[in-house]
Amino acid sequence: MKRAFTLLEVIVVIVVLGIVAAISAEIIAKMYERYLLNRGISRLESKTQQALDIIAKRLQYRVKETAIARISSTPGSGFKALADANDSYRILEWFGYDNDGRLGKGVSGYNVPGWSGFCDLIPSNGTTIVSPGSHFSTIEKNISEALTQDVSIDGSRAQLPAVIFKGSRGELNVTKFGWGGGDHNYSIRVRSTGETTLQMLEKPDFISERYLLVLSAFALIPVGGDCTAALPQDCNLSLYYDFQPWEGETVNSANVKQSLLIDHITTFRFRQNGRTIHIKLCAMDAGLNRYLEDNVSICKERVVY
Repeated sequence: MKRAFTLLEVIVVIVVLGIVAAISAEIIAKMYERYLLNRGISRLESKTQQALDIIAKRLQYRVKETAIARISSTPGSGFKALADANDSYRILEWFGYDNDGRLGKGVSGYNVPGWSGFCDLIPSNGTTIVSPGSHFSTIEKNISEALTQDVSIDGSRAQLPAVIFKGSRGELNVTKFGWGGGDHNYSIRVRSTGETTLQMLEKPDFISERYLLVLSAFALIPVGGDCTAALPQDCNLSLYYDFQPWEGETVNSANVKQSLLIDHITTFRFRQNGRTIHIKLCAMDAGLNRYLEDNVSICKERVVY
């Protein structure tokens, strides 16, 4: 006599299989959502870290005394020395010295510095800098084509670089670097007149044995919202460069270049403690919100000396 499943047994098996399939499908869906979430968070962390790396690299070669904080990018908006600014200031600006030119360019099998950073005070005077060890002609060949295409140390382009002498100036006045569009006795326009000599186009407040050569100012500007606010905003953070305040330019000048560093940030804050700058950057990924009830935001901080 052959045995077979009864209809009731078949129904029970089908119900059990359906329950198992439903549970399995939900587990698989949750695992896939978790995978997408982890991948998104990892991508967001990498994106935030990359932006901070670029910011830190630029700030590493800043002229420390020139760093300011500005209320907004509106022409004529108020600014303060970074050390005196509070969290209401949205924009960070500074002069970046020409580190690539200082490292030099290969000539006859070895590197020679474009500028040595040293001034011989005996032959130098109020109009001329004598800089032993410099090779100013190499700066034209390998520097001005990168970030500062409008600047030329030999005067062949529209804008000139500036030198900033290192040392004590008494009470520091950041407006004298040219940020206010007027007096710039701390940042002196120069033109090369030889491999080791520079002509100063303004009379400096003082001359010292050490100087920095500056080709461009830089600015970090959040656009789209107030990313210094306590409540999360949605901003894009861009790096502005190739403008020369000692030539009367600002971030609003026509030839200024900009590069988007990171989009959808919620926080961009900075402060100066001593000679170090603390940067806080938070970013979000709206695409992850369908997996979580709240917005996903990644925050990272960096300290730059």
